[in-house]
Amino acid sequence: MPRTVVRICGWSSVDYREQKSKIDEFGKKEIGSAMRLKVTPEAALNFTKISVRTICSWPPPPDATKLQIILFEVFWWISHLFLVLLVLPLMLAVYEYRRNPSILTKTLCEVSAIAQTAIKMGICRGQYNRFQVLFSEMETFLKHANSHERTVLQRYVDKVAVFHAFITISAYLTAFAFACGPLVLSQPFPSEATYPFPIDSRFVKIILLVLQEVAVIQAGAGVAVDCQAAVLIWFTGARFELLALKMKKVESEYELNGYLWEHQKLLKYANEMRLAVRFIAFAAIALTTVGVTCGGLQLISHQPLSVKGQFFILILTAALELFAYAWPADNLISASESIGRAAYNSPWIGKSSKMLTSLLILFRRSNEPLVISFNGIVPAVSLNFYGDFLSSSFAYFTTLRVLVGE
Repeated sequence: MPRTVVRICGWSSVDYREQKSKIDEFGKKEIGSAMRLKVTPEAALNFTKISVRTICSWPPPPDATKLQIILFEVFWWISHLFLVLLVLPLMLAVYEYRRNPSILTKTLCEVSAIAQTAIKMGICRGQYNRFQVLFSEMETFLKHANSHERTVLQRYVDKVAVFHAFITISAYLTAFAFACGPLVLSQPFPSEATYPFPIDSRFVKIILLVLQEVAVIQAGAGVAVDCQAAVLIWFTGARFELLALKMKKVESEYELNGYLWEHQKLLKYANEMRLAVRFIAFAAIALTTVGVTCGGLQLISHQPLSVKGQFFILILTAALELFAYAWPADNLISASESIGRAAYNSPWIGKSSKMLTSLLILFRRSNEPLVISFNGIVPAVSLNFYGDFLSSSFAYFTTLRVLVGE
């Protein structure tokens, strides 16, 4: 029996079904790709840059106009002044409440957050030229990266974009929760700051409230500075990984000499990065330890549920803050060591003696891994260090809990 074929607009029913299935498949692919929003390296960099804008830790580019530099300088001083005007009253409050363990630990936690942001601003100010060069080279590399380099960079962005966005948003939400404290708690200001002058006047209260609100929001940006430093560490690790991939395929002495020069240049960049980042990492580690320990006491003390909620978010953000250093620093150690392994796995057998000598030089250079450390105080920052930090923080918390109980 012959098959009946229905024609629709010149197509048979069989052709029509085939075309419809292709269109449906294409639509599903397009919808799927639209749902999987891709965060490009440039977008990730811009997000980090915007997140720290309130404290001016990201320097303007080398080709910035004179007006841009002047505005940056003015805004930096104003931002830093807001923090200082809260740190000093908080330190006075520490002395005032020295015999009240509950308020004392709460105030110490607040001091650690505000002082940490002020110190990070000062460090970024002192490392202004170094950060400017480092970020300028990063943006130049992104601008001229080839398809292979962009693939590796995109893989790094896909791995850490969600985490960096989460920690930045969490930091700002924590700051916002503290800033809204006067709305839900029986306290006039977000912090326990004490002032050496009368604050009964309504006008004075409004001025002090505005100063504290701004400083507390800036403390959220202080955590975002850690993501700014982490971006540099991740980028350096990605550069080492790219070089290691090239080293695996080296064939000639000419290629190897080019990679040796590139490795030397990359080591210089990495050393500059370490000098700029280690001071920020040290400030974060030292003051976060105080914040986590004192904040933990607020969770077990007789505080309102809203206060415990504030400090729970603060402790979680502080723990993630240090993980933002440990994760890329651990990757940097592995990536810097991979250069020697890649050179060893390259097809060097039967090559010239000059090429073998160059390989030995490369082995020696990559023998010592690149670590983020502070000589004599902070060991190599890594995932192992992060585990030790959490263990030590719980130990400090337990000891302080016993002392407060006594």
